[in-house]
Amino acid sequence: MATSFSNSGEDVIRKSVNASQLELADSGSIRETFDVAETVQWINSNAFEKVALQFPDELMSFSVDIVQLLTKETSSAIVILADTSYGSCCVDEVAAEHYAVDAVVHYGPACLSPIRRLPVFYVFGRQSLDVNHCVGQLKPLLDVKTPTIVLYNVIYHHCMNLVKSELFKDFPNILVPVLDLPEYQSNLSSLCQNSNVSSTSRQSFTRFGRRFQLFEQTEINDYLIVFIGREGLLQNACMMTFNRCNFMTYDPESKKCKSDAWNTNKQLMRRYYMIEKAKDAERVGILIGTLGVKDYLAILDRLSSVIRSAGKKCYKFVVGKLNVAKLANFSDIDVFVLVACPENSLIDSSEMFQPVVTPFEMELACNSSREWTGDYEVDFRQLLPGGLSYRKITPDHKARMDVSLVTGKVRQLGIDEDEKSPAVRRADSLAVVESRTELVVHGSAADFLSSRSWSGLDPQLGRTPVVKAVEGMKGTATSYNSEPAS
Repeated sequence: MATSFSNSGEDVIRKSVNASQLELADSGSIRETFDVAETVQWINSNAFEKVALQFPDELMSFSVDIVQLLTKETSSAIVILADTSYGSCCVDEVAAEHYAVDAVVHYGPACLSPIRRLPVFYVFGRQSLDVNHCVGQLKPLLDVKTPTIVLYNVIYHHCMNLVKSELFKDFPNILVPVLDLPEYQSNLSSLCQNSNVSSTSRQSFTRFGRRFQLFEQTEINDYLIVFIGREGLLQNACMMTFNRCNFMTYDPESKKCKSDAWNTNKQLMRRYYMIEKAKDAERVGILIGTLGVKDYLAILDRLSSVIRSAGKKCYKFVVGKLNVAKLANFSDIDVFVLVACPENSLIDSSEMFQPVVTPFEMELACNSSREWTGDYEVDFRQLLPGGLSYRKITPDHKARMDVSLVTGKVRQLGIDEDEKSPAVRRADSLAVVESRTELVVHGSAADFLSSRSWSGLDPQLGRTPVVKAVEGMKGTATSYNSEPAS
């Protein structure tokens, strides 16, 4: 019998991978599609002794051929990484360090989040795109007077220069952000240079691993954004971040173009509901969804501070990839906040028993210096000092009373100054009174524990005799050595 918490494992065996595979004729096509020559040059020029190749599920079928080509042309030991610890778009530094590698080659779609330790070489692959059809669909929808930004999934990077050139003939106000890649891959970044924008433009910023340089005297909200790629995590993150812009998508697989303004408004309303749930919460679980993205430790410290300043309890969890069964084990938690890369921060938690919010939403719920304006941020690094969305943490010295828009009940936001005394900081203290666990000082976590029908084993302090260690049973749980053979 299968439930939400356990199953027979049949779903893993029958799992189908979305194999929008590249059709390659021979090994020559593999060399070109997966930039084998450039990869070999990078490995040999840096004299790496051991290199990890990280593949997403849909490209695993090419891994053996690529390893054989790299082994012939380099002296490096090659290992393959699959089933990543978190999202496949992120460089899995944790798994790579288990093999003590010197560098990582990341294949397929990538979030381009800055990492902390290992050098990485990105190989996006070359997914086919009908450039003529794409340009033909977009041209009737563009306006020569409206500045336009073209975003895309990196698997189409190889042909974006051609798309830009075709559009630029009729629309000189087209911009294609440059990928923010390491210096040793500058030749790949330079494929889509914007010659119509001054390199000294002050209107510049970085989002989603892309460097935006806007026209002078324009703001990002003045632009129409065109996204080329199928619907997915990156598209949703871009729509939420640039929610004040008109947004249009072209799907190369279905070859359809559509406007997504209504969908963005619906998403914003759903996320505001999550913020209200975070305000109602008393116990917050911080889910560590990355161990490689730069500054993840800084955002963990900041979240802990802002949650405690709002009078809430917080606990940290490292659970790897999220699912319903894992989070259901922590029924004490009212809401989870996920620290992950920008593409994996927005998840649909409708099937989970507790809502999962982003760091930005948690700050809106707890930091009184941040107010809901409709602007949205999925990149947690922008919430840190120096980020575009940074706000100083302003603790409430006087608790504010508010009405929850979810439950309709009165709730307390913040914490009174006099509640910070040592006596009250022990709000989750418990004591054993007459062999029972009793609540000494009422507080969030302790009050919840005392209300449960089962609150742990009876310690029986002072009534358990002290004995020396004795040898236990041997064997396996199904058949110990001391048991008769069945």
